[in-house]
Amino acid sequence: MPPTSESNTTEDFFSDLQVGKWTSAAIEARREWDRLRVQEQLSGYKTQQAVVIREQLRNDENRRKGEPLRPVVFVDELVCLTATLSYADWDDMDNDDHFRLWTVRGCEDATYHLESLTMQLVSDRTPFELGSLEFLRWQLAIERGVEEGKFVLEELKYTVNCLLGYHNRIHRVQHALRQLVGDDSTEWRETDRVGCLMTNYMMLYCRTRNSTIEAFLVLDT
Repeated sequence: MPPTSESNTTEDFFSDLQVGKWTSAAIEARREWDRLRVQEQLSGYKTQQAVVIREQLRNDENRRKGEPLRPVVFVDELVCLTATLSYADWDDMDNDDHFRLWTVRGCEDATYHLESLTMQLVSDRTPFELGSLEFLRWQLAIERGVEEGKFVLEELKYTVNCLLGYHNRIHRVQHALRQLVGDDSTEWRETDRVGCLMTNYMMLYCRTRNSTIEAFLVLDT
């Protein structure tokens, strides 16, 4: 169909061409147009990538140097206040009180516990695997309609809230270890690794939940 005044765009021009009738100039022009379109998309992805990375780095830095919502308070070598894994008085996460953060061993056990919970939540998927899955799941939900989209968003919201809770807890563990053995210790660095893993997953899920998952989460993570 010949292009009209309302649809006289570059895309319409190329779609009107029959493959067998394309001239060398038309083929080259189409390649250039495709290249520019990809460049524009990549530019948008990189901009969003910078936003996500800044937010993730901010969370990691706050966990390393800031105080958690419920700080681990050491009175002296023998006495410690509010030093279980729960990060709030109302927190009722199962088994939190089993971890005594006034000992290095208790902090190590809590770190292992929280990493296990995180990997269970994401079904042991790497960020690449999870990003690919969530990208496809979100696209299918959009195609199937509003109700399906709402259901997926509720699931994403639940997952983000779980990860936020785990991150608040790992913050308490890292805060306790900083006081017990310092931030140059093997134990502190291991806890920091788990905290960074959590923020990585959190940012991926938050982007999906906000309906703006970017290709770099699938391709570059």
